[in-house]
Amino acid sequence: MQFIIKLNNTDLSINICKPVLVQRNINNIKNLLLISKTILNGLDYSKDRENQSILFAYWFRWVLSDDVTRKSGSSLPYWLELKNREKELAKEYSKELLKRDNYVLYNIHSVDATCSIDTASNSHNSSYMEYINEKCNPWNHQKNIVYYWFLRRYKIDYARQIYGVSWIWNLAIPWLMIITSFLSILLYQFISPDYKPLSTLPLVILYMSLFFSMWGKMDTDKVIHSLIPRLAATSLVGFLFIVSTPDLIKFIMNNLTATGKLFLPVALFITSIGYIILEMTNRVKPMPDTRDTLWRAITVWGTGFMHSTLIILLCVDLLNIIPRDVVQFNYLDLFIMILINLSIGIVLNIVWEENPVTEPL
Repeated sequence: MQFIIKLNNTDLSINICKPVLVQRNINNIKNLLLISKTILNGLDYSKDRENQSILFAYWFRWVLSDDVTRKSGSSLPYWLELKNREKELAKEYSKELLKRDNYVLYNIHSVDATCSIDTASNSHNSSYMEYINEKCNPWNHQKNIVYYWFLRRYKIDYARQIYGVSWIWNLAIPWLMIITSFLSILLYQFISPDYKPLSTLPLVILYMSLFFSMWGKMDTDKVIHSLIPRLAATSLVGFLFIVSTPDLIKFIMNNLTATGKLFLPVALFITSIGYIILEMTNRVKPMPDTRDTLWRAITVWGTGFMHSTLIILLCVDLLNIIPRDVVQFNYLDLFIMILINLSIGIVLNIVWEENPVTEPL
């Protein structure tokens, strides 16, 4: 299938085979960047709506495909090339064209924004939405595909932004999860024994706040998936290990020195983050820069930490599954137990599961 795009009065012929863009007479990465920019800003659908809409659909499938990052075969290693030349190209092109996740999110927003301004017009991406709603899968279905694509790439904040959850709220969510979990741990330490189960109250309030703040913008299943339920399941697996090996846990907790009780949480945190990043390297292509990689890992870890804290707090006193003769809980012991629980769950998921921890159950 062949399409012609006019750029700077120059015809560029694009051959699209399957979802992969095959290089024919496009021999320069800058030509592809020009096409990226054109599609991002909205194609002209007024003259040839069907072909232009098909072009947008194939192009979008192409940028989502990992084929574009492979060094062998017929497809251009597009995103790897952009990453390698990012400093050089940044002088001429904006970041949404050079970074894969940014480009995909901006494309989603470009269609939504144009259609919200004038849905009835036959210009730009509004006609694309009209066409796919009539002839192909609805636009919401396309957004659904990208939503789960972001989840598999550990870009949880971008997955939520597709449906209008603000970037500021997305930035705050992981820190709220971590801070609220620590608050519950401290409450458990200082609250009266008769009211220990109330230490879970801050976490329950946070769960409800997260759910209802996103519920009006996203479907219920997507709200749940954005909270990574697989991490709750992995935490339960880690907890089963703790319950099934009480003698080992008792030996570890009773023989830790004061220095060991400070070192072990750091080691468990590094192990968890390291395993998440290790899993990310096998699934996210190309890998983002160091800061973005750490942010994705912390977002996932913070969610798992929240789930694990709630599970341990519920099981310690409310359900009394962990006997007191195994661990004499104070806030530090509780913190270590939560990290052991989370770390074991994450490691086991990576070793035994084919799906990433962000994949919906």
